[in-house]
Amino acid sequence: MFRLVGRLEASELSELYRAERSDGVGVVIKLFHPKTTDLAYAKVIAASSQRLGAVSAPGLARVLQVGLFQRRLAIVRDDPGRYTLGQALTRLNTREVVLPPAVALALVIDVAETLEAAHRVGVVHGALTPGNVLLAADGHAAVADFGALEALMASAALRKTFGSRGRSSYRAPELRGQGSGTPASDVYALGAMAYELLTLKEASVGRDSLSTRQAEKLPPPSRLVRRLNSRIDPIIMRALDQSAPRRQQTAGELSGALRDFLGAQGGVPGREDVKKFVEELFPRDVVVNALGAVPFDGEFELDDIAGVSDLVASDQPEAPDTRAPFSGGAVDDRTTTSDGIPVFAAGAELETASGLETQDGIPAARDPAMTDTLPPPRITWDAPVGALPAAAKDEEPAEVSRRVKAIEDFTPKEAPPPEKTSASVAKLSPVGPRPRQNSERQKLKTLLTFAVPFKRDTDYVPPDWRKEREQRRKAGVTAVRLGAAILTLFSMGIVTLWLFRTQDAVGDLISWMPTPIEVELARLRKPQGVGAPGPPLSLPANAKLPDFDKPVKTPPRPKPAEPEPKKAELPKPSRPPAPPPPKEDCYAPPPAGPQGLLTVVLRRPARVELDGVHVCGVVNKLPVTPGKHVLRVVDGKTKAEWKSTLRLEAGKQAKVDPNFR
Repeated sequence: MFRLVGRLEASELSELYRAERSDGVGVVIKLFHPKTTDLAYAKVIAASSQRLGAVSAPGLARVLQVGLFQRRLAIVRDDPGRYTLGQALTRLNTREVVLPPAVALALVIDVAETLEAAHRVGVVHGALTPGNVLLAADGHAAVADFGALEALMASAALRKTFGSRGRSSYRAPELRGQGSGTPASDVYALGAMAYELLTLKEASVGRDSLSTRQAEKLPPPSRLVRRLNSRIDPIIMRALDQSAPRRQQTAGELSGALRDFLGAQGGVPGREDVKKFVEELFPRDVVVNALGAVPFDGEFELDDIAGVSDLVASDQPEAPDTRAPFSGGAVDDRTTTSDGIPVFAAGAELETASGLETQDGIPAARDPAMTDTLPPPRITWDAPVGALPAAAKDEEPAEVSRRVKAIEDFTPKEAPPPEKTSASVAKLSPVGPRPRQNSERQKLKTLLTFAVPFKRDTDYVPPDWRKEREQRRKAGVTAVRLGAAILTLFSMGIVTLWLFRTQDAVGDLISWMPTPIEVELARLRKPQGVGAPGPPLSLPANAKLPDFDKPVKTPPRPKPAEPEPKKAELPKPSRPPAPPPPKEDCYAPPPAGPQGLLTVVLRRPARVELDGVHVCGVVNKLPVTPGKHVLRVVDGKTKAEWKSTLRLEAGKQAKVDPNFR
């Protein structure tokens, strides 16, 4: 039992739906139209699926069932991947995601090994395109629609209508005359896919190209993308050879050549690298194409195809393939390389160069002073023994040679004058656009490009603005935290130093407060003696501070009570008592007028005298008459004396720190 979930795509031949089985497993159903349903097509697909049953390759999208539903042919296959390689090529042109060349070749190797396993059992794909290469979430690449071309050729009606259709960029030349598929045709499709993955250009020359030379019909990959190693060119261009005998004989041979190339460049990327690329290209929240409506709801079963009579398919008019390309389209005269140099530069010729190759076949670096004397750089590969394709009537005859040399020459040359055969031909411009004048530095850069690996350390890498913004934000946060830590440590150091230098921290703190608050708090504190710090500040529970915004009215002092007269006592006959010790007078602040303030910092008990008068209590903002005064401080323990002459000004405070050294 199956149930359709949504339509993936539709064509004149069939419609592709995503469906679910009754057990919840996802499958893909290819449902043909009633007019395109043919029993011969179904028999070939069933036979190919039976032969592929003996293949254990993980990259096969196997056919699960072939049947009929409502007189329409239905082919059910498993669904190993949600996206196709064609969708990946389309998104690579619109998103800021880079496909590393090594990862691209790893995908081609994966598909080539699957094709090699199918070729061993006699099954040829014949119609391989990026649209039927599925990308799984774990990084595997699976191939679908095996035997589709053979099944199409088995039906006379379908062969007449759809035999000449298809994407010509991936179809081998021998298949364009409705021929049968061979392993060599699958090798050509693999080469076209590898070319497009490396350059994001189809392996075909567009109509805008004016070149008629065989070497310029399709430039090698390293000519379009300068960061590619030129050693990949002979492998890809041999797979795209117009003659089937001159290509790699099997898909396994192509896979081995690619593996050897990647081994020399650092190794084949692992499955995790391919998985990471697929996740970056297709995030979880992205919707590549919305599913279309289904023709019917509910579950259904497929009828056995053996009990269905032959259905006659009506002829349909031929129509060209108008589907959009997967990547950047074909190569033409408007195509430029990664350095902005025209691909088809005037003066590129087929000639024999000497003296530039190293032992590995890579062009050697030249001295810039010898640029004008040495021949241009080149790409060379050996072609296998085989017959070259016959030239068409309107084309130049192909040269029979066993060694093909494609030479790049970007030096400016004058275009040949047009042939004056007729009035219309005389008006044509020279072949190809006029090249730009390249400097000696550009020539040397073009030469050295062929001797570098996939990516050089000196290549320009565009900055990632997201990473730069995150780095700037982290640097700002770190600077703010460091500044706050330094400010905190500095403040704590000042407070600690101040606490160590004073013995009356509370008194110093009170001295910085406004005068009304300072007077009130100083009155509540009890002095501990001359020069000694007072007790910690503690206010009674019911104490209320006065409102200092209002003027304070000093209550009048009560008059002292008059002492009662004592009764006269008779003197005793004893000796007279000793006179009491003279009472020492304390310094009294000036009653009114301009005043200055004096503060003496004492770290231990001491006697303070101002102008010879003892100052009782703690000397903290003591009102003093402006002018010169003599300050004398005597240590209470060592009796050391410190004396100084001060000049006090009205409205200013003088702070003295005696030193008894």
